[in-house]
Amino acid sequence: MKRTPGQWQKYLDQLFSRVVRARGKCEKCGKRSNLQTSHIYSRSAKETRWLLENALCLCAGCHFWWHKQPIEAIEWLKGHMGIKRYEALRVRHRKTKQWCEKDYLEVELTLLKELKKYGN
Repeated sequence: MKRTPGQWQKYLDQLFSRVVRARGKCEKCGKRSNLQTSHIYSRSAKETRWLLENALCLCAGCHFWWHKQPIEAIEWLKGHMGIKRYEALRVRHRKTKQWCEKDYLEVELTLLKELKKYGN
């Protein structure tokens, strides 16, 4: 199906959120209800917008904490994912490129494979 960039963005955002929430529990406190997708780096850069390493599955309370206590949250994140992975993500977020249909299709395939791992 041919989609416009805006249609791809909306579709992939929804698919991405399903995959992240399929992790099944808050990565900070372990709760299993009111799960939300929280991006580490903003969704403004497509290079990391749908990158699973750039997202956390958080309950509503921990997601609120994430936004209200950013310094504490980043320190927790560095321990949670490790400094090397955090720095690699930071570098990748700064990259830019022109996106084409093939790029969106690759993201879709990656997300669908990941969702299948969770039985969804």
